[in-house]
Amino acid sequence: MKKVFASGSCRLLTSITDGKNVIDPIHSMYQNFIGKNFLGKFHNTKQHIQFIEWIYGKKQIPEEYYKHIFTHVNRTNFPKMARGKESVPDIKREIRKDWFDCDFYMFEICSTKVYEVNGIQIQHELLKRKPSYQQGGDEIVGDLNHLIDLLPEKANVLLQCHFRPNIYKNAPKAAIRNREVIYNSLKKFSDNKPNVILWDPSQLIKKDRRCIGAEGNHWTPYGHSRNFNNIYDMIKDVNIT
Repeated sequence: MKKVFASGSCRLLTSITDGKNVIDPIHSMYQNFIGKNFLGKFHNTKQHIQFIEWIYGKKQIPEEYYKHIFTHVNRTNFPKMARGKESVPDIKREIRKDWFDCDFYMFEICSTKVYEVNGIQIQHELLKRKPSYQQGGDEIVGDLNHLIDLLPEKANVLLQCHFRPNIYKNAPKAAIRNREVIYNSLKKFSDNKPNVILWDPSQLIKKDRRCIGAEGNHWTPYGHSRNFNNIYDMIKDVNIT
């Protein structure tokens, strides 16, 4: 059974869910912001980098910022689900325990917007404010190189982008610029890297529109299941070096 680390939004974390008895996720989300060692949803490259550096002990995050970073501890936005910052050290310890044993490291890159306060990357939905700035493609590629350097040597990586309506609708004019910047950056980065898989979920939606919710940004429960199956098919036969 392959062990995986996943960091992203619900589009990845809830798809990974409990692993369906074929993979063992060390960070995922079942539903309603609870899950396997779940701490938070992250959307851009800098949030992923911060998360890993914090798990690995390369970066310190003051406790007063936890409620602006980790969905898991935000009692204001999620009063019935958040468990408080006192549970964070144990969860972090559990993730670190399995960190070097992962067969795959998965990241969803779905935003170019950077939200930063005093050098700390925050979640916009946990602290309502305008983005500090928006990333360009070169910065995203540079961050991905940094991200890979933080992982164990020769780590197998899967990168998932956001839904691209120009693809699943087969309508070039429906393109969302920032999502195209992300996809093109992920493709540029992953090209000629045999240990990096790029997964565009738009291809799945194009085949079966039942996968996507009416608002166009989230999977249906059926879509989560199909997304998991596609991801598993991509990783199940990869040889672990």
